[in-house]
Amino acid sequence: MSGCSACTPTDAAMPANSWLYLWPAARHTGPKLIAVAAALTVAVTDLGSDCIRWEIRSADIETILTAASNALLPEERDGTQALLMAAGVEPGLADFRRVSSLERLVGMQRVRWLSDLLAENRLETHFQPIIDARAPNRIAAYECLLRGRTTAGELIAPNALFGAAKQGGLLFQLDLAARRKAVQSIAEHGLSTLALINFTPTSIYDPATCLRSTVNLVRQLQLDPTRVVFEIIETEQADESLLKSILQVYRSAGFQIAIDDFGAGYSSMNLIVALRPDYLKLDMELIRGIDSDPYKAELAGSLLETARSLSITTIAEGIETEAEWRWVQAHGADLVQGFYFARPDNPPPMLTKDFEGA
Repeated sequence: MSGCSACTPTDAAMPANSWLYLWPAARHTGPKLIAVAAALTVAVTDLGSDCIRWEIRSADIETILTAASNALLPEERDGTQALLMAAGVEPGLADFRRVSSLERLVGMQRVRWLSDLLAENRLETHFQPIIDARAPNRIAAYECLLRGRTTAGELIAPNALFGAAKQGGLLFQLDLAARRKAVQSIAEHGLSTLALINFTPTSIYDPATCLRSTVNLVRQLQLDPTRVVFEIIETEQADESLLKSILQVYRSAGFQIAIDDFGAGYSSMNLIVALRPDYLKLDMELIRGIDSDPYKAELAGSLLETARSLSITTIAEGIETEAEWRWVQAHGADLVQGFYFARPDNPPPMLTKDFEGA
């Protein structure tokens, strides 16, 4: 059972009937699973070598998996390995790369809609302008923001996508698909500005391997890597050594680096020292109402001053009012972003208002 199930593409179509192969975590786990199968009238075949096979209708998979999960202790769910195949198909050597814990398989089935969305390429990139604070009628960059589409064509917000991905163990697949879609969209629209692409460091287990396809796609599309900025999100959840190894891969390919949401959660000055980013994005909650909040103003002012002394370009995000805009402009933010200037859209929106005299 070698290989990486995280790298395996998801399949959109499910066969009418399936075979579920189970390798129980321990000797006492097998009888529990057999009892569940008997209660649900699921046909069971003992294949030996501590492997059993359930024959089930695909429409019943989520119900049956949930029942099996509920019958086991957490450590049994994590330790029991599972592989789902079309009925009548014996697993080959390549299929064992898809073996995962029963716990992960249950999570994946609960968010099957996300697997379908990824397999059917129903992701798209929306672009939000980032404005030069010294020349506010100039778009200096665009942030690439992920959106999904339902089969009916309705937009799916990124929080729903990533929430489902975490639940179903699909964070790697979603993060990779989002990066690739962003790179493709940059090329399709012929962006000449900087482009910021988000990525979640906790979804990357081996930087040299996991990031290769993104780097290769940038080269294939003949994009200038110096105009691509990879933006680290959820930094407080990532191991510092992992972050450093990720940045080494990106920087060696010519990309720039930004830290997102700085000033939120447990983000600290130590992160700046460790990662030496090219760009620092001040968290929108820090910017919200900054013109009338002395505590936020003191903290943001210190961050802007520190970044300036270290030659780090700052981006104040989440600006929604003219007062917030005027404060960050007066206190030296290099770039600004928010609904006050433009909302994300596809194709990349242009500015429709004169912000020099606003």
